[in-house]
Amino acid sequence: MLDGLQTEIAARSELAGASKKIIMAALNDPGSAETEAWVVSSAPVLVDKDDIYTYHISDATFVKLIDFLDSEAGRYMKARFDSANSFNLAATAVRTMLAGLYAAEICTEDEYKELLRLGEVQKSRAEELFGRFITAEDFES
Repeated sequence: MLDGLQTEIAARSELAGASKKIIMAALNDPGSAETEAWVVSSAPVLVDKDDIYTYHISDATFVKLIDFLDSEAGRYMKARFDSANSFNLAATAVRTMLAGLYAAEICTEDEYKELLRLGEVQKSRAEELFGRFITAEDFES
């Protein structure tokens, strides 16, 4: 069994006698960590491009973004923006693009942080204890 798993099960009365499936669901549940923390989602988090433009960035940022995408420096990114209907805000490539836009002062720090947060979920107890979700194999001796 995964080192520390039995100790965690024993410490939680609601898990006494529970099946592997129930224990995995409880410990892998986003937001179940004892200390609130956020991590990049392991599942895709697709956000519609129009929602980003309408709800998550200001008009001033939108104008800066359009100007950047029409520039020589923004040509590569423009191809990606034009071909996408949505963005996976949990994807490393998208998060890197957002960092570039923030570094170039195209979006504000608050907008940058808000967009990053959309691709994140609250940490689970399993991630807090073991650095990852637990699986059925973790119950094996």
